[in-house]
Amino acid sequence: MTFLHPALLAAGLACIAAPIIIHFLMRRRRRPVRWAAMRFLLEAYRQQKRRLRLEQLLLLALRCLLVALIAFALARPIAGRAGIIGPGPRTVYLVIDDSLTSAASGERGVAALARHKATAEAILASLDAARGDRAALLTLGAPADAPVVPPSSDLGSIRRLIGAIAPTDAPADFAGALARVSADLGPEGQDRPLVAVLSDFLAGSVRDAERLPELPGRATLAATAPARAPVSNVAIVALEPLRPVILAGTTGPESAGAPAGSTQVRADLLRFGPATASAGATTVRLLAEPTRGGDATPIGEAVVRWSPGQSQASVSVPLELERLAPVLRDGATSVVLRAEIDPDALQRDDARRVSIALRDELRVALIGTRRGGTRPTIDSFAPADWVRLALEPAADRFGAPAGRVRVSEIDPRAVDAPRLAGVDAVFVLEPDAIESAAWTRLRAFADAGGLVIVTPAAREGAQTWPDLMLEAFSLDWDVEREPRAIEAFTIASERAATGELDLLTMLAGELSHLAAPVRVSRVLAAQPSRGSGQTVLALADGTPFVLVARPEQAENATPSRGVIVYLAAALDLDWTDLPARPLMVPLVQEIVRQGVGRAGGAWVSAAGSAPSAPPAAVELRSHDGSTVAVEGGRAARALRHAAAWRALDREGFTRGTIIVNPDTGASRTDITPPDEVRRWLGAAAPGREVRTLDDGTPAQPGEAAVTLGDDGPTTPLSLPLLIAAALVALAELAAARFASHATISRHAPTSEAAA
Repeated sequence: MTFLHPALLAAGLACIAAPIIIHFLMRRRRRPVRWAAMRFLLEAYRQQKRRLRLEQLLLLALRCLLVALIAFALARPIAGRAGIIGPGPRTVYLVIDDSLTSAASGERGVAALARHKATAEAILASLDAARGDRAALLTLGAPADAPVVPPSSDLGSIRRLIGAIAPTDAPADFAGALARVSADLGPEGQDRPLVAVLSDFLAGSVRDAERLPELPGRATLAATAPARAPVSNVAIVALEPLRPVILAGTTGPESAGAPAGSTQVRADLLRFGPATASAGATTVRLLAEPTRGGDATPIGEAVVRWSPGQSQASVSVPLELERLAPVLRDGATSVVLRAEIDPDALQRDDARRVSIALRDELRVALIGTRRGGTRPTIDSFAPADWVRLALEPAADRFGAPAGRVRVSEIDPRAVDAPRLAGVDAVFVLEPDAIESAAWTRLRAFADAGGLVIVTPAAREGAQTWPDLMLEAFSLDWDVEREPRAIEAFTIASERAATGELDLLTMLAGELSHLAAPVRVSRVLAAQPSRGSGQTVLALADGTPFVLVARPEQAENATPSRGVIVYLAAALDLDWTDLPARPLMVPLVQEIVRQGVGRAGGAWVSAAGSAPSAPPAAVELRSHDGSTVAVEGGRAARALRHAAAWRALDREGFTRGTIIVNPDTGASRTDITPPDEVRRWLGAAAPGREVRTLDDGTPAQPGEAAVTLGDDGPTTPLSLPLLIAAALVALAELAAARFASHATISRHAPTSEAAA
């Protein structure tokens, strides 16, 4: 039980003294005056003294009770109110939101996490370890952590742990936290714990599709009120170099060993909150970080101009590769690029990283046979000859230094792991000539970060190899089994789609001119199901011509690193004149370079997950010296903070760079309506109302005093007390009348009788 007006209760209880004082004042002694008839009255009084005293005490008790009931009623007592720690031992589970949006600064510039920590400390202050009260502590940054579970009575240590909580770059994991609470409580128990969820419930924290586990029926679920106002925020949600793999070119003395040339890095930005309604500008700065740590070097800058109502934008930041020289040292094979924007209310998503691989050459294997001797004529070229010519163009004709791509050949009947181990990409040009076991080896090659390009066999008749390919790579595609002749279809002048697997970004400006003269007369078409592949180039009638996908993986298995590219036409002049057209060289070059980069160039993960690691890696090490073991091809634990990690093998050599960026979905700083939050949390307490904790929104951290809103499931006692007071008042009137012993004759005496 608690009281909304304890001051009125104290004043009312003090008024109980009034009838007691009056009672004693009425009993003060007077100077006796003796007279003759008094002896008969005293005799009657002595006979009734005990009964009169009992009547007076009963009347006094009724009057005191009446004043007390009125005082209790005016103080508005409430029974069963959430969050009020009663006189018996209580257990409280503190669930604090330390996800990405908890770092957002709201009203008065106070971060949400600071308010939640102050609220948690205020709740702890209301507990009494000597009485047996206990508390548990959980944090929501994915995956949910439980620093103190099961509950402990060491409240001082819990208070210190709360003070050390810092925001993460991960989304909120409400389901994981409540599952830990439910597992700790168990189905049976006599206690009635309070589960206090402290969060602003911004859109980046609440995931509608996330179903919350049910808490035991004896548990009370309470939560702070959702944020009342959105927070303006600009976030970098994607950072993509147009060249994820940079091949070393000619260098001059001023480049200090850096690759020559230039490229671009595209940054995608999103805006949230009130700022979306107005115009604005955001500066994107690009910096290069050494993989082994050290000072970052500014290498580029661009400005995004926002229009009123615009919520998303993209900008390309030019990058001169020679400017990477200051961060290239000790034979570095990669460099980390970091994009930063102007600080705002949520600064943890104002930076994003990506890794660019630096290579001396790419190694490509061709699975197919060459025809026509050492110098075949064009009319006798096999698909392998056309691909080799596209990968190794003459330097004087195409302006590309020789030796950048090293091409080797693998006999279709000799596809084994040792031959695949030394290459970056594989062209399967005669898929009907390789066996089922070879497809399994190609799948293992792709899972390790390899690029596999498959074309139909350059022959007529039914082809059965698509079944083996689809099974090996777990692709949900519908591939025709017999080539279909078409009437000289052209390639569409625009790319069919863009996205994470778009390998033709660099050809966007020239594609319409390069594709115009290409004709396709025969295809072995493939149609991917939704989500199982991406069409990056199509024919004019919409038939997919270049399909890109990653191998599908079983649930909870390590995601495949590889990339699969399928060309619907064999690279043969009887199928298409593409090999003899200018599009052939840039198309093959971009598929190889971009595909190798997507497959093995950068290992990027979102905060809150355990990232995959390169083969042979046993440890991850960050710039500050922190280490995480690698188990089963993954980090042994989830990484909740954005950073760049080096993947090391047993000898200490770097096997790759792993980038952990803030979770893009956790950056949304729009508010979630209170009804939606209550309905969403209600799944964890079916049949029970979620009670409200009000943290008071303090002006400074630490000033919060925990009170509860009036919408919780409480039992007001004011009306019953008023009814009881009325009944006591009636009883007091009756008792006073009876104790007065006064009677009035029903028949007044007549004058004659009086005479």
